[in-house]
Amino acid sequence: MYLVLNRVNFFPRAAKFPVDQQRKSRGYIIEFKDPPALAISADTKSVLRDETSRRRMRLTTAHNEAKKNILRRLGKESFSQKRQVLGTTDPQASQQAETVSLLGEYTDAFNGIALDITSAQVEEIRKEPTVKRISPNYEVTATLMDSVPLINADKVWQLKGPYGKGVTGDGINVAVIDTGVDYTHPDLGGCTADQVMANQCSKVLAGYDFANQDRDPLDDNGHGTHVASTIASSGSLKGVAPGARIIPYKVLDSGGSGTFANVMAAIDAAVKTQGLLYQYQVQVVNMSLGANCWGFYDNDCGPNDPVSQSVDRASTAGIVMVISGGNSGSAASTIGSPGTARTAITVAAATKAKQIADFSSRGPVIWAGKNFNKPDITAPGVDICAARSTTGMLGSRPRCFDDTHILLSGTSMSAPHIAGVVALVLQNHIVWTPQQVKDALIKYAIDLGVDKNAQGAGLVDALATVTSAHPAATPPPSPSPLPSPSVPVCGKTYPCPSSTTAPLPSPTATPPNGDFNGDGKVDVGDIKLLLLDRFIDIFDYNRVVGNYGTSVSPKP
Repeated sequence: MYLVLNRVNFFPRAAKFPVDQQRKSRGYIIEFKDPPALAISADTKSVLRDETSRRRMRLTTAHNEAKKNILRRLGKESFSQKRQVLGTTDPQASQQAETVSLLGEYTDAFNGIALDITSAQVEEIRKEPTVKRISPNYEVTATLMDSVPLINADKVWQLKGPYGKGVTGDGINVAVIDTGVDYTHPDLGGCTADQVMANQCSKVLAGYDFANQDRDPLDDNGHGTHVASTIASSGSLKGVAPGARIIPYKVLDSGGSGTFANVMAAIDAAVKTQGLLYQYQVQVVNMSLGANCWGFYDNDCGPNDPVSQSVDRASTAGIVMVISGGNSGSAASTIGSPGTARTAITVAAATKAKQIADFSSRGPVIWAGKNFNKPDITAPGVDICAARSTTGMLGSRPRCFDDTHILLSGTSMSAPHIAGVVALVLQNHIVWTPQQVKDALIKYAIDLGVDKNAQGAGLVDALATVTSAHPAATPPPSPSPLPSPSVPVCGKTYPCPSSTTAPLPSPTATPPNGDFNGDGKVDVGDIKLLLLDRFIDIFDYNRVVGNYGTSVSPKP
C-alpha cells in the first residue's frame, strides 16, 4: 500500500467502496516462516549467550536460502535493487529480464523481502515452503506557535531533570520517518549535507534516504521538515522538545507518497541503532503517514499487516512508536495503518479550541471479530505553525510567525506533538519502557468530553505526564497475541527503578574507559551492566540488512 502524508486534502471522507478500488500497491511483501531477529532475542532471555548468536546465524542462512529458492521458482538469476519512485514500475517488463527487482529486505522487526513482481509470479512463490504469507506493498502518504503552550510543554522546560538540566528532551533522539528534513533551516541546525552525514550537526543526525537509496535525506516535499521542527525546533519558534535531536529517514517522495516496503526498512534501521556498535540510539519514532484501510481491516491492512507487525516489534525493542491516526474524517473505523498497530501511540487531531478536528480519523479498529480502541490520545493538529522547507513543494503554504514558517493541518501535525512530549518524558524517566510511557500519557490526558473513538484518552498534558510517578505496566488491548517482548520487564526480570528525577545515566553517555561498574577494569561485568541499562543484547542488532550502500549512519 502506498503511504500518504496525513493531510486534510489527501484523504476524502471514508467511503465504503470495494477494497481493490481503494488500495493502491506496488509489488508485494513476502514474509518468511522463520521468526525475525527480535523474536529470537525475545526467546533467549539471559545476557551474552552463545545460543543467541548461533540462532541468529541460522536465521541469516535460512533467509538467504529462501531468497535463492524464490529466484529458482521464478527462473531468475539474481535480485536487482530499484529506487522506489512511484509510477515508474513496469513489472511486465521486468519479467523479460534475468533479475527480480528487490524493493526491500528485512530481518530485525520482520523477516522477509519486498519484490516488484506480478500477481502470476506471486502464485508461483506461494508454492515455496519457506514462505509464510504474501501481502501487497501498499501505498502510504503523509498525514498532514501556540500549540506548544496548549499542551503545557513550555512549562516542562522550567523543570529540572537528571543532573539538574532543564527538561527539553536533551539526550533523546527522535527518528522522523517521513519526506526527509531540511537540515539547512535555522530551526533545525542550519547545517550542510556533509555535516549531517558526518554527525557534526547539532540538531540533525545522519539518517538515510530510502526513497532514492542514498545517504542524503534532504526534504524535497516540506512535510517532514514541518514535522521535525514541531518535535524539536530550537530556533526562533521552539518545538515541543527543543533539546532533542532528529534522525531523518526519508521514505516518501517529493509528492508525499511511498510504500510499506520503505517504511519497514526505516523501522529496521531504527531498531539496529539499539546495538552497542552504533554512535547513537533511536528512542522515539514519529510516523506522520499512513495507508487508508477504508474500514476494511484485514491481514494486508490492519493490526496484523507487515508494517504494523514491524511497529509492534520495534516497541518491544524499546522504541516508543508515535503514529498519526489519519485524516479520513468522522466515520467510524477509519484509522489508517500503521496507526492500527497494537503498541503504537496513535494520535488524533484537535483544534486550538480543544475540539476534535472534523478530518481526524476515528476508531475503533475492528479485528478478529472484536473492537479495540484507537486512537490512543489527542494533540493539536489544526493550523500548526512550524518550519518551512526551502527545498520542498509545501513552501508555498500560508506563512506564519515569519517567512520561514508555514501553517499546516492534519494528524501529521498532531503526532509530532506527542513525539516531542515522549522525548520530554524519557529525559525525566530514562528507564521507562514504551508501554509505561504510553500508560502515563493516557492516564494524565485531559478528557475532552467526546467519544473515546474520536479522542482516545483525551488531549495530552505534557506537564502532568512528565512529572508523574512510575506507572504500573499494563498490557495493550489486543484481540490476538502480541509479539513476545525482547527487553527485560520491570518488576519481573529486574527491580523497578525509582520514579523520582534522581540523577540517572544519559542514554548516550559512555564512560571514556568503558568501566561502567567502577571496579577499575573493563570486563564482562561492565558489559552486563550496560546491557541491562539499555535493555539490549550485545549481539542483537549489529547486522546489516539489505545492500543500500556505505553510510556513516547505521546501515538500513
